[in-house]
Amino acid sequence: MLFKIIIKNFKYNLKNYVLFFAGELMAIAMLFTFLSLKDSLSRGIFDSVIRYVVDSEFKIAAAIIIVISIFIMVFSMKYYMKVRVRDYGMFLTLGMKRKMVFLMLLTESGAGVFMSLAVGLVFGNGLLYGCQKVLGKIDSTYHIHMNVPFAIYRNTVLLSLVIMAAALFSIMVMIGEKNVSDLAEDKQKEEIRPKGKWLILTAVGIILCIAGIYVYKKDNGVGPYRAIIIWAISIFFLLYFGVGLFLEFLKKRQRFYFRNLLHLSQLYHQYSSNYLIMYGLALIHFMAIGYLAGQIAESLPLTPDAQGYPYDAVWCAAEKDGGYIKDFKEKYNVKAEQYPMFMVTGRNTVQQIGISESTYEAITGHEISLKGDEILYADQYIKYLDRESKKGILSMTDIIHIGRYHEEFGTYAMSGDQYNKEEYRKTNIKELVVQPAVGKYSMDGWHSNVLVFSDDYFEKEWKQIRQARDEQNLLVLMHIPEAVRESAAEDLMEYENREGIKNDVYTIEVDNLTVTDHFLEGLKMQNTFNFASRIIIILALIISCLFLIGLKGFSTMEFYRRQDAFFYCMGMKRGRRRKTVKKEIYSSIKIPLLFGGGMGLVYLGCYGWIFEPAKYGDYTYWKTWAFVFAIYIIVIVTGALLLSHYLVRKMEEETKHERY
Repeated sequence: MLFKIIIKNFKYNLKNYVLFFAGELMAIAMLFTFLSLKDSLSRGIFDSVIRYVVDSEFKIAAAIIIVISIFIMVFSMKYYMKVRVRDYGMFLTLGMKRKMVFLMLLTESGAGVFMSLAVGLVFGNGLLYGCQKVLGKIDSTYHIHMNVPFAIYRNTVLLSLVIMAAALFSIMVMIGEKNVSDLAEDKQKEEIRPKGKWLILTAVGIILCIAGIYVYKKDNGVGPYRAIIIWAISIFFLLYFGVGLFLEFLKKRQRFYFRNLLHLSQLYHQYSSNYLIMYGLALIHFMAIGYLAGQIAESLPLTPDAQGYPYDAVWCAAEKDGGYIKDFKEKYNVKAEQYPMFMVTGRNTVQQIGISESTYEAITGHEISLKGDEILYADQYIKYLDRESKKGILSMTDIIHIGRYHEEFGTYAMSGDQYNKEEYRKTNIKELVVQPAVGKYSMDGWHSNVLVFSDDYFEKEWKQIRQARDEQNLLVLMHIPEAVRESAAEDLMEYENREGIKNDVYTIEVDNLTVTDHFLEGLKMQNTFNFASRIIIILALIISCLFLIGLKGFSTMEFYRRQDAFFYCMGMKRGRRRKTVKKEIYSSIKIPLLFGGGMGLVYLGCYGWIFEPAKYGDYTYWKTWAFVFAIYIIVIVTGALLLSHYLVRKMEEETKHERY
């Protein structure tokens, strides 16, 4: 008899189990896909500069997907626990031994976990292949890698097992400690009423939000990433404690409260009992509206502006290359200007080009007056030199080493005031200007800029540099006829690879030779690659968001049915009941969108505060962001509308035989 009851119970709850395993499967697949994709990017892109930039920017986006996958997995397991605790409580009431219940639970969970992992990993491999095919069409040199390292499989399986084991342990503890009657009952969680300390915790959330703004503003490099973490914590405090206080405030305004009673009466329960999923949705909206939409806007236009590149090739060579340069000019009819130079190394292994004020005047036609150790910093990359940009530049060039970067003294450049005074010296930067003297050959904005020294200062240092066999000391600026430009570039690159001075840095851009056509093509490819990868990630976030909304709706279907039955008995019309249920579904969507989207706007506000492109008449970034934002909101709202409509129809179909 008990066996028949178990089988009947299993069949009745089959759709609940399928929903749980679908959530686990999706989370495992996404977890595996983005862990693998990060590894594949580092092996599939052969251009070291693009690989470095894409890899560093992809880390934060991949971390977002991993966190959201964990949220889906935890919520699915929580929903599974809720269903099974009630079922096993019934089995205990019917006389089943606790030992048998535990054994049954382990067997059922083990089979489910194994199936979820197996199918999730297979599905994840399919997603990985699809993502790489898209990226391969953008970059023809990108190689698809399906030989995923064992460590990726291991990390995915271990993380999944840890989450599932923790949830399984908690359900066994609940079965062991609670009374049988309590387990069998489907009790609703009581409303959590705000306490006095909630106001303090809400204030903590506001302070964290302000702290994130300060951290973002303080460091343009890692500041935004640190700020994202701080803002994510801020959302936690504001969403849980702030919303609780706000709802309690609304309840005290009786006229408004009773006028919206049906909409607000269950909101206390909804936001507290479903807080985990609401927080996950808020994080999705925060990253999509703030970080990812902003990154997509930065990737456009895909085709870079050809202005700011006055030469066809720029080569940091040495006097020993003079013979080759002479033959090269005659062979390809190249116009080449040659000037003395040396490399300059700043903090964090940043390498710049050092020239004299006379050379600068000859190249640009701008007269300057430098005395003693004064230096002019000519930025080749940025569009607008505002206060924050100047602050960042000065922090990276407050100390310099005359000469190229050497690995043995790399640690000195990152140690604050404690630097090696034999290798580094303090700078006296007189002025900062935006002037592409040689060209905007930088993908991160920090490297390959120009430092202009007074003639006396430069001559003194250059005499020492030209005696070193492993230092560049000659700047060659070339105009190459278009008809022979490609063959000349191949000849030049072959010589540089064979005879050129090798750099000690392989993880960041420090190319001695840059061909403008190749650089612009690489920049276009990077923009397209970044655009496509962010589109893939934002699509994954949209799917995750809609999946969480649907998962939450299905998990509370029984609650909606009971509520609908109550309203039906009270004589409420069908249209009003449908509208009430849809409103409640939307209430759990609007709150995360308000907080997550609001924090995303804070992120974008910090971007505008620091870079301020609009004040220079450049509205491209903001127009693009507004377009991405509008598309995202339309997709989320439309998806939520369709889901709410489907859930209402599903609820009505299950009760149709009782009423209609």
